[in-house]
Amino acid sequence: MKKGRPQGRGRSAKRQAFHSAMEAYNKHFRPLLDAEVAAEQEQMRQLRSEDSGNMVKLHGLAIRREKRIFAEVVYSLQSRKALPQSRFGKGDLVDIHYETESVQALILSRQSRKLFVTASIGSEAADRLDSYAALAKCVHAEAGINTLSYERAVKALDFVSKGTPLSSDTVRLLIMSIAATQDHLYLDLQTKLSATELASRHLSDNKNMWEQIAGETVGRFRDEDANLVIRQLKPRLNRSQIRTIRKALQRRFTLVQGPPGTGKTFMASHLISCILQLNIGPVLACAGTNVATDNLMRNILKTCPKAKVVRLGRVSAVQEDLWNMSLDGLLERNKQVRKARRDVEQGLNVNLRALEKVVAHDILRSADVIVATCVGSGRDEIKDFKFSFVIIDEATQVTEPDTLIPFSFSNDIASQCVLIGDHCQLPPTVLSTTSLSNTEGLGISMFLRLWLAGVGVQLLDTQYRMHPSIASFPCAHFYSGLLRDGVRSEDRVAPKNLSDEAIRLFSKGRSFFCNVENGVEESVSTSRESGKVGTSLLNHSEAQAVVKLVALLEPRTEGKALVSEKTFRTSDIGIISPYEGQVRLLHDMIAQGENSDMKISTVDSFQGQERDVILVSAVRSNMTGQVGFLKDWRRLNVSITRARLLLVVVGNEETLMNDVHWKAWIRAQPRLVI
Repeated sequence: MKKGRPQGRGRSAKRQAFHSAMEAYNKHFRPLLDAEVAAEQEQMRQLRSEDSGNMVKLHGLAIRREKRIFAEVVYSLQSRKALPQSRFGKGDLVDIHYETESVQALILSRQSRKLFVTASIGSEAADRLDSYAALAKCVHAEAGINTLSYERAVKALDFVSKGTPLSSDTVRLLIMSIAATQDHLYLDLQTKLSATELASRHLSDNKNMWEQIAGETVGRFRDEDANLVIRQLKPRLNRSQIRTIRKALQRRFTLVQGPPGTGKTFMASHLISCILQLNIGPVLACAGTNVATDNLMRNILKTCPKAKVVRLGRVSAVQEDLWNMSLDGLLERNKQVRKARRDVEQGLNVNLRALEKVVAHDILRSADVIVATCVGSGRDEIKDFKFSFVIIDEATQVTEPDTLIPFSFSNDIASQCVLIGDHCQLPPTVLSTTSLSNTEGLGISMFLRLWLAGVGVQLLDTQYRMHPSIASFPCAHFYSGLLRDGVRSEDRVAPKNLSDEAIRLFSKGRSFFCNVENGVEESVSTSRESGKVGTSLLNHSEAQAVVKLVALLEPRTEGKALVSEKTFRTSDIGIISPYEGQVRLLHDMIAQGENSDMKISTVDSFQGQERDVILVSAVRSNMTGQVGFLKDWRRLNVSITRARLLLVVVGNEETLMNDVHWKAWIRAQPRLVI
């Protein structure tokens, strides 16, 4: 009996410490979530009250019922004038008003003067929109506020911090480790922690308790079976990718760092293939955005052609090529559901909703892989499911509460979790200044926080995107020389269907800085430009320099390229800038006629994408040497790692040289005069 007492007191102390940590975890994140949703609502309130430029409001819209796509009804909203470019995009919510009534719909697509929106069949929104269309009513629309992410994040936070048993080592890792990072490891990542220090920290052999928990071996297969499956990967994957997959199969919690062009999503799909071959599924695969989730889905379908893969999410937010693999698409092809829907259309008394719910449950229950956004994984259809693996791609762009959603919707935490991202690229997008704080806010992802706490990172070390001369600087400066080239210079030859002047440019180098001395940065209201409250910047001189570069790189139409050669098109050019104001200006100057399919975007929105040619406009040009948020070296890293063949940065050298990272990059580049 005497020996038992200390043990009992020890268990009680551990339990009390854990519950105290759970309470602290909730108190840490809940106010940040509240501040973020409040900031979003306040921004929209200001936009709606100040919207003289009709950036978030559309008036006098003619509504028409168009067609049905699976379980969604499609309506068109016809405007008399062109829609604003920066609002009302695919997947956005829109509030549709008629007199005192209001319903919410989801945007499916858009044309220059027309929105296509969807509402679920049988919903109140669909019923009202049907009546408006039947009576030829004119409606008006406003950009909507999506509170679903907030609601599901709060629910996940409550589950993890209150309702999870102490026995879950994964939850102990998430909850208890926050104290370690709060005490001494949170830093101002933009300035105080240099790129080299951040990139090299994973080299330290910090085998603390958090790494021990994360690195615990989960023995769910025989080693010889795993060796056989992994051996099959060697022709398709490099050593670091194979090593990472082996670790992820073994560990309870794995962080995978994938620098630009290293094939993070490619590796993730092969990891899922191995999981399925070892019969240790099912898998929940997620990403933060619908675009990233669809990209992950395509990779999984290509790598695992025989697997049962279901895309969870409304078809309005999913790319059309994946509709048939969505839950709604699979329901549409089910014979029972199709018959029941025909019966309903004929007026027969059929409980269609109940049947669809049962069939949907059967489809999802039989799936090998369910793919969803992090927020979408909180849907009721899978709330009671248990997954052996949860894999989150682009995890460093997702806030910690949103990352909790796929971990915590079920009655138990998944056996094994994998976060894939790159903490040397841009962090989650956060609106609230309280939530953004790098010392305590949502600006630090779960991936980064756990890594700062001491959890080891598996590094993908070979890039296959950039010409070696483009990759040399980010490799040395941001990744401590650990990133190697998987492509040779001869693998990134210049296109043949360019002008002689452009071909000469390619022959001189692949990465250039173009100094625009006479440029002046100008302030512009973003409430009119981009649907965001505040101001942005533009630079007309830099925009004119970019226009000249686009003209220089215009493909030749005469003659034909050889069959073995890739034909260069204007869509192979990407133009990016840190500032919304400059993006709007460039769009107005360039994106017309043959250049209408050219991608012009902010740096933050372009993360994860690539093009053969990237043109960057830095914008900042002032007498005081202020560079604003360009001082965040992660934004520079993203900017200069998007190009496969050619990178040209246009900027004011004198201003940019005031930042240590920009100074280092500019000094390493040949100059281009246009």
